[in-house]
Amino acid sequence: IVVNEDDQVVAWDQVVLVRNGDELAPPSSTETVGTQGLNPLLAAIVDGLRPTIWRAPVDNDGVAQGWMSEISGVRPRWLAWGIDQLRVVEDETDGNTRRRVLHGANDERLVHHVELVVESPTRVHVRETMEVPAAWDDIPRVGSTFELDGRFQQLEWYGLGPDETYPDRRAGSVLGHWKSTVADQWHAYVVPQEHGHHHETRWFSLSNGGATLRISCDGNLGFAARNHHDDALTAAPTLAEVQPAETVEVHVDAGMRGLGTGACGPDAAPEFRIGPGRYEWSWSMEVVAAAP
Repeated sequence: IVVNEDDQVVAWDQVVLVRNGDELAPPSSTETVGTQGLNPLLAAIVDGLRPTIWRAPVDNDGVAQGWMSEISGVRPRWLAWGIDQLRVVEDETDGNTRRRVLHGANDERLVHHVELVVESPTRVHVRETMEVPAAWDDIPRVGSTFELDGRFQQLEWYGLGPDETYPDRRAGSVLGHWKSTVADQWHAYVVPQEHGHHHETRWFSLSNGGATLRISCDGNLGFAARNHHDDALTAAPTLAEVQPAETVEVHVDAGMRGLGTGACGPDAAPEFRIGPGRYEWSWSMEVVAAAP
């Protein structure tokens, strides 16, 4: 850290001196919850886990209102493909593996596999693959999502922070252990849009004061936890039309498109875009009780 004569920070940098793995692990559990069968919270997440390649467009993706909404940015292509409203056309479960085939409006096939390895009643390891068709050559994200009870408001993570970060907006962030709340993830942009993503995350947790859900990432993944859901952000033309939901929408992302500066400059650079192909990622979730 570099400070001036008035003790104001004028520059900083961060480098990893030692990495033995300890600093990447979430805090150790104090007590597990549940003894018979899979913990009900994990069972609900497993049942509701679904793939997604959508995020609410930002202004740089193309404006949502007026005549320019039909021609500006990448947003009109996303809507034409129908990737904001994917429909399941095949859904098969074989043991601990579930395979889904989803179609957009133009019937391109998105194939998603998820394998669940139950390691204990309170811990599940999730392995996912997604095959994005060649026609969808520039999509918003690749990942999975689920909902939690709205009382899970306490948020912690180890990764880039303390503010939201994206692949092309991360230079001003710091790797560290951060604490916040789900409510504080909200950004009141004039036009409701994507916000609150955290890039290069090792682990994150959500707590309701009595139990904590911890997500450990195999490698660096992105995540978001918000009371404002993607569907509502996509549909709302102004702040007056969007309200927080009663549940928390959680995203675990293998890929997130950069934001660019398309409203007043260039779009996201090619290296920050998400294209077709096969994606693989894995993560674990665990429920632990609050310390006595």
